[in-house]
Amino acid sequence: MESGMKYAFISHKNEEPDLGVTNRLYSYLSSHKLGVWYDAQLGAGEWTDQLSVKLHGASAYILVASERSLAKSSYEVKGEVALMRRETKNGKKLIILALDDYIFHLPPGTVDYLLGSNLNQAVMLYKYASEEEAFEKVRSYLSTELDEFENDPHDFVYEENVLKTYLGSDPTVTIPSFTEEIAEDAFKGNGTLAKVMIPPSVRRIGKRAFFGCSTLFAVEGMAGVRSCDRSAFDRTPVMGALKGIKVLNGVALGGECAGEVLELPEGTLTVACRAFVCNEAKEIVFPEGLVHIGANAFRDCYNVEKLEFPKSVESVGEGAFSGCFSLKKAIFYGKLPPQASEAFDNIQPEEVK
Repeated sequence: MESGMKYAFISHKNEEPDLGVTNRLYSYLSSHKLGVWYDAQLGAGEWTDQLSVKLHGASAYILVASERSLAKSSYEVKGEVALMRRETKNGKKLIILALDDYIFHLPPGTVDYLLGSNLNQAVMLYKYASEEEAFEKVRSYLSTELDEFENDPHDFVYEENVLKTYLGSDPTVTIPSFTEEIAEDAFKGNGTLAKVMIPPSVRRIGKRAFFGCSTLFAVEGMAGVRSCDRSAFDRTPVMGALKGIKVLNGVALGGECAGEVLELPEGTLTVACRAFVCNEAKEIVFPEGLVHIGANAFRDCYNVEKLEFPKSVESVGEGAFSGCFSLKKAIFYGKLPPQASEAFDNIQPEEVK
């Protein structure tokens, strides 16, 4: 479970039967597509930097409480509990899964110090007819605190909110809603992916993100994409099905541009980075509604003489028209985008209101 993802940290005694219950709880919550993390590899009293990072990064906490975990000798669990209590003061939820009634035999001051008011959200495992019933109660407490996933959350590898790699084999994948970027090569060569749903939170799709996904026939979403590399969907069936100017869910990814006029279709919202090299084109027609033009999008279109941008354009990437040596004028019929001058080699863009 990586940062960026909302997950629950499970604190437990690394001895049986506590460890067995923790393993089964982890499996149950994961099977219900909730993000959870614990470390079954640590020995008694061990503390690692990773454990500290995971504890502080969690959105909620589960304490597997027992006589073993809360006894005076169990310093590692008590240390975790003290840190979790501090985090709950910032609004994070602590849920207690009690394996026995030892928690009720602690001195009142100790209970208050360790657990505060969180006994109100305690699940008494020993009172339930089955573990699954108790685990379901824990899940119900957590469901409003954590990200719910359509796919196994452990198949997604993140750095902050950047999806670095997908490890799974599901034919349909829904990108988690907190994702801001799909990194280069994230799904490259995946041979089972048939459909991917990309949420509005995704702003950038990197080079070769879905390159060579030989069974990818459907892509949904992409409404929030501001930057996408032209190679992101290369060598996929969904790309092969596009004809002429290849526009996928509002993102122009390149395509045929023979002739003196390159006209982007209505409905184009974003032009991908490095999308076009049109040596014959003398004119490029941008539709109203176009919002973003990627870096190097029209690099080396050296016969283009004049460009007119609709009011809707909000950003133009660095070097978007670099190498367009015949270009004499670039007119924006709206507010000049930030750093627009970096898109051109030898001219200054003009703003016309």
